[in-house]
Amino acid sequence: MQMFDTHRPMKPRLAAVLILAGAIFAPGIPEAALLLQPVKPIPGLQPGDRYHYVFVTVGVTPATFVTIEDYNGFVDIQADATGVFQSLDIQWRAIASTPGTSAQTNISALVTTDAPVFLPDGTMVAAAVSDLFDTETHPLLSTITMTQNETLRAEMVWTGTGTHGESLGSGALGGTSSSTGVGHAQIPSAGWLFGSYRTKTEEFSLYAFSEELEVPAVPAPATVSLLPMGLLPLLRRRSNIGARVSIA
Repeated sequence: MQMFDTHRPMKPRLAAVLILAGAIFAPGIPEAALLLQPVKPIPGLQPGDRYHYVFVTVGVTPATFVTIEDYNGFVDIQADATGVFQSLDIQWRAIASTPGTSAQTNISALVTTDAPVFLPDGTMVAAAVSDLFDTETHPLLSTITMTQNETLRAEMVWTGTGTHGESLGSGALGGTSSSTGVGHAQIPSAGWLFGSYRTKTEEFSLYAFSEELEVPAVPAPATVSLLPMGLLPLLRRRSNIGARVSIA
């Protein structure tokens, strides 16, 4: 489980002030979710609601790496390097399987509730995380063809994963077979996870899945007006006890 850790370095962005403000003025927030306003408006989400993001990476990689950490690191770097999530301290994992780790198990470390899943522009992909692995009977509400840059990429994607989130074993990423399973991003049914096999030395994108996020409470207008003067000294005091927050 990824915990909201104030000791974890945060990336420079003025939005970090507002995120931290939500944590300060909304006591009792569970630590299991990072407080973050959606990067684009998502109709219907209210303060306290949980959600996830998903996208297909702009960058590509072969499927020759053996450990799931290699693929998790790849999507995390992709989100951090470019696009709408670049300056946000979000943890990411690949919706991908190696012989030893299934995609469902891999992303479950980022899930505490069965929250909805959205594209970067706020389009809903699934009403719940569990629906991602039940698309034979409940297709995706929107295909995962949007990159972190909000561009479209309707191509094959490395998954090494069966239609219910299970590992393909030797055909998983880094498996012993020369061929690895791919999904087809433009397909809303089970084919988004597994549609065919490709030679694992080829280079394709990965699906990136975010940690669980929570819409923060909105401070009252009087509180917001105090943020520029009243919050910054508080941030400095917090930094002295270990919370590292930088403001561009």
